This record gives sequence, structure tokens and C-alpha cells, in this order.
Amino acid sequence: MTCQYCQQQIPVGAVSCPYCGAATPIQPTAADGYPPPYAADYSTAYGQNPYATPGYPVPAPGYQAMPYGVEQKSKLVGGLLNMFLPFGIGRFYAGYTTIGIAQLLVTIFTFGVGALWSFIDGILILTGNLKVDGNGYPLKD
Repeated sequence: MTCQYCQQQIPVGAVSCPYCGAATPIQPTAADGYPPPYAADYSTAYGQNPYATPGYPVPAPGYQAMPYGVEQKSKLVGGLLNMFLPFGIGRFYAGYTTIGIAQLLVTIFTFGVGALWSFIDGILILTGNLKVDGNGYPLKD
């Protein structure tokens, strides 16, 4: 490999240049036995890309990927909490605090009759009508 700054040969696997001490990423070259970097356009590197054709819609992700350290919420837990603790607890668990507060207030102000909303909402959560939590991360089946 060749250092970007001093243009000296660097041993393979070195983290920094032993000559100038540059700790920046070192670009591998084909002369060093590494494959060439990927082309900017997928279609030039691997043939025709169906997403690169004009008029073809590029699919957008339906939800965010789970970041490291964030625990994935469960549909089962959210649905059962809403059914058996009918005060909007399942919605609080899933991160929907506004709906949870609304279910809590409706249950209190209707002297428990509004708990039917929370119970039905728990059934809907269990059947899969709620796909993401309040932060946009997918719910675990």
C-alpha cells in the first residue's frame, strides 16, 4: 500500500504510516493486490441495475434500522399490556405517549367504560396493525 501523504510503501495491515505517522485512512490500490474500489454507480460495476433505469421507483425503507444498544419492543407485550391493564399502558410501552395519555384519561373520565378502547387497541396491536414503535423502530413479532 502507498501512503497518501509521503507516498512510501506501507506494510499490509498497518494502521498508520510508519514513515510520516499519518493516521488517516490509507487507500488500498490494485497494485498492492487489493480489488478496485466499487464504482459510484452500481450499474457500471455489476451490469444493469433495475433501480437505475429511468422511471423505476426506488423503494424507500419502511422503518429505521435498530441502532446498537436500543432494545426492540414486542407486539405481544404491548398488546397484552393494553388488554389486561386497560389504561393505555401498552401504548406507553410502545412509545406512543399521546395515545396512552388519551386512553388513560378516557378510562378515568368514563369511570372504566373507556377501557374498552384500550382493550380493542390491544387486540389490534396483537394482530399486527402496529408495526413500529414511537421512535420508528420495527416491533418484534
